[in-house]
Formats: sequence, structure tokens, C-alpha cells
Amino acid sequence: PYEKIMALKDLRPDIILLSGGVEGGAVSGVVQLGEILASSALKGKFGDYKIPLVYAGNSNGNEFIRIALEKKFDLSITENLRPDLKSENPLPARKEILRIFMDHVMKMAPGYERLRGSVSAPIIPTPGAVFELLKKYSEGKDINILSFDVGGATTDVFSAYNSEVTRTVSANLGMSYYLLQAIYRTEIDNVLRWMPLKMEKSALMDSAANKMISPTSISEEKAEKEMETAVAKEIIRMAIEDHKELAESKEIVDEITVAVRGKDAKAKEWNTGRTSLDSLNIDMVIGSGGILSHNSRERAFEIMLDGFEAKGITGFYVDSIFMMPHLGALASINPGLALELFERECLVPLATVVSPLGRDKKGKIAFTIMVQNSSIKVRVGEFIRIPTKETEIEIRPMRRFDAGAGKGVTLKKRVNPGILGIFCDMRERPLLPDRERVVEWRKIISRGENG
Repeated sequence: PYEKIMALKDLRPDIILLSGGVEGGAVSGVVQLGEILASSALKGKFGDYKIPLVYAGNSNGNEFIRIALEKKFDLSITENLRPDLKSENPLPARKEILRIFMDHVMKMAPGYERLRGSVSAPIIPTPGAVFELLKKYSEGKDINILSFDVGGATTDVFSAYNSEVTRTVSANLGMSYYLLQAIYRTEIDNVLRWMPLKMEKSALMDSAANKMISPTSISEEKAEKEMETAVAKEIIRMAIEDHKELAESKEIVDEITVAVRGKDAKAKEWNTGRTSLDSLNIDMVIGSGGILSHNSRERAFEIMLDGFEAKGITGFYVDSIFMMPHLGALASINPGLALELFERECLVPLATVVSPLGRDKKGKIAFTIMVQNSSIKVRVGEFIRIPTKETEIEIRPMRRFDAGAGKGVTLKKRVNPGILGIFCDMRERPLLPDRERVVEWRKIISRGENG
């Protein structure tokens, strides 16, 4: 216990989340944790005040936690994170942590109280603002959205999918402060395979280390730019994998469950923790962050496309000048104006990608695309570009391929080809790049090349 108490004192936490036990189960474990916290006499980082503590465990322990901790911590009690062994219920705890973050943690930031006194609307954290914007936009358009923000230290991924918005943060996946950690996690060979230029491993690591030393610098050397492009693709890939592992699906408590649990069982939804994000049903991909917003549109699209590996019919967009958080804050006051500006001033349409899901031998016809009275047969292994303006397309997949409506089912959709056009992407999945392929794919993406 002494070592645990000293470890807590060394951590100097801003917020404590205490949880344990399923509903109706044992409370001994969470009681022991509560005793250690009560004995720790923890103090805040910025003065003598009570540290916020959220209890989200077995409700049978509520009274003990209140008696033991209420006088020593700023205690709040919410619903159990784990109502039973198969279910998760994180939303109440998330909301309470967000409230505490804004009311207790942010007020310690220099100038925060002055700022709060100067504005009439609530102050929203950047991720929370993006969260609300994507939720409103996906609901208004009835579409599924995947958005990622590649930062210097972390990469945020948001999915607005089937009316549920989920956000994950991949810590230590960044383009400057944690560049070496990102390369270490993905392994350096996976970065080098995306490089059209020959570069030794030692030179790549030196270049990444220089970026970490000067995180705000802008690369001018071609090799450094290619290194950053390659790492960005791997960061997006890994961040999306992290997001899929944490994305939650819903399990409705139906009549059978009520019958098993008894008449008092509440017919509500619990987060089960199962992955529900299906790339085939993603309608829009939005990229943000310096490596995307400040790069050429062709290079930004290349990074997003190779990092995400789209399926079905997907529109690719980039946040022009990192406006999404500001528009998310505006959406809390004037949703209509915020969404209008989001479409008109923030989103830059890059391209539409058509990539039916399925497998067949290389060279076999995968689908036929009808664009403005032209019919083009696309074969397995091909990657072609079709320059066109906003139009309706018709996809006729072969029986082994699914464009989003089912295997072999024809699909019509109005698309915005954006700056670069429509791309028919039937490259082998997962992508197996090498120098020659990267150069070939990049030529097709270029606006001067029709593919």
C-alpha cells in the first residue's frame, strides 16, 4: 500500500477515475482502491484544492466511496462502466470527465477565467468541437464519415457512423514530436517501401530525429519530404487500426434479455466494445493536420488514399485551413451557418474513389463504370483516373465484387470528383508498394496524367 500511495503522489493526477466490479458483484476490489486513495492525501498540482474524482464502479460500493472519499476529493458518482461482463457503458463517465475538464482543469490554464468572462457561449475543447460538427453534418446529410487529424504528437480519428460518433486518440503517433516513435511502431521497412527515392535506414532515422529537434520546421529537401509522406501514410493506417479496435457497436436489450434479467431490467442500449466500422459503408473521408492541409492537393490525396485503403464509393476531402474546431464551436450557437461554412469554406473536395470489395485473379474484370455515357471496364490490379465534373455514375460490379449494395448489385450514385477526378482503385489489398509502384501510382494521381 505504501508503494501504491507514493506512486500516486508522484503521478500528481489532474482527475482520478475509479471503477471496478460489475453490477451486483463483489465490491472488495474497489473498496481496497478507495482505501488507498483515502490514505494518499493527494493534493492538486496548482495549489491546495480537492482533486476531482469520478466513481464509475459497482453501485453497491457507492455509499462506502462517499463516506471514504467525499471529504478528501471533489467526488462525483456516475453509472458503472461495466454493468456486466459482456457490456460497457462509458458514455456517463465520459460526460462527467468532460465537465470536470472544463470546470476544474481548464480553469488552471493562464487566461482561461478571463476568456470565459469575455464570451457568451460555452468554451469547447478542440476534439469536442470537431465531434459535434461531424455529428451534426453526418445526421443532416445521412452519411457515414471518417475523419483524421494528423498532429505533431498525436493523431485523432473520428467516425460518424450509423448516427454514432466515436473519437480515438493514438498517442505517440505524430509527425514531429513523436516521429521516431511512429517509425519504431510501424517498423522502418514499412516506411521505406513507400519511398520512391533510395534512402538508407540510418539517413531516414537521422532525418526523423532532426524533425523532432525542430518540430515546427518545414522540410525543403526532397528526401525529407518523401520521408514525411511515407510516415504519414503509416500513421494514418495505424491510427485507423487503433480506432477500429475501440469503435463501439450497440447491443439493444430486447424482450428476451428482459425476460432473462427479470421485469425490472431496463430496455436500453449498452456499448459492447465490438468493432462496427465497415470501410465499405464510409461515404466521406476528411483529412486534417499540417501534413495534409499544407501539402499539395495531389500529395494530400495520395497520403489519405494509401493510408486508408478505401472500399466502395468514397469521397475524399481535406480541411483547407484547420477550420473544423472553430466551426464546431459555431455549431453550438448557429448550426445552419456552421454547416454552410463547413461545406463552402472548409471542405476541399479532392476526388471520389471507386473500389468495390472482392477478390479475383489479376486481369479479370472487377466492375464496369458508366460515366457521362462512357463505359469503362476496370480489371483487378488496375488503378486509373477519370477526369470529370460532378456527375452521376453507375457501378456494375461482377458477381464476386460489392460496391456497397451487395455482390454483383448495380449501384448508382451522384458524386463530386473534386479537383482530381474519379479514381478506380483495384490495386491488390493490402497495398504492396515498392519504388516503381509508388512512382507509377503518383503519375496517375497527378492532374496531368489520365491514367
